[in-house]
Amino acid sequence: MSIIIQLRMGHVPLNRHLHRVKKHAHPTCNACGAVSESVRHFLLEYTACDTQR
Repeated sequence: MSIIIQLRMGHVPLNRHLHRVKKHAHPTCNACGAVSESVRHFLLEYTACDTQR
């Protein structure tokens, strides 16, 4: 249940959140270079996960 809450709030260890709390240099996705590595990007748009989806 807690992971669902974290995903909904955006408080997960993705670059967008880590950059916001000053733990990562930039909010972009390391793998594909997308502008923002957000929850939406990671779950729906990240092309490397197409087979898992």
